[in-house]
Amino acid sequence: MPVKKQDVHRALQLLEEYRRNLTDADSEELREALTKAIVAIRSRLFQALLDIHDFYSYTLESNAKTTETKTEETLHLAEKWENHPPPVPAETAQLAAKSLDARVNSNTASNVQVKF
Repeated sequence: MPVKKQDVHRALQLLEEYRRNLTDADSEELREALTKAIVAIRSRLFQALLDIHDFYSYTLESNAKTTETKTEETLHLAEKWENHPPPVPAETAQLAAKSLDARVNSNTASNVQVKF
């Protein structure tokens, strides 16, 4: 069964809502883990993988489309990605920065060198 973008986005909304509703200080580790998962899901790579999955399912696997049509649609998709890469949502960039800052601070506190 193909994964639909709207299902992924709804699942992401549920994760974000769950994270927002956490109130216990004991759940800080869970909040951080959810933040990491949300950042990963909202990343450009993940969004591109969803696009590829949709493209494969609805274009390349279609018996109703000719090879010529599939070629045209493939070229259109490639041009789209080359000219307009998917944006990183502002909230994702903020979550990633916050997550990175937390890691850098914890590594600095324990005298561990952070390498990128």
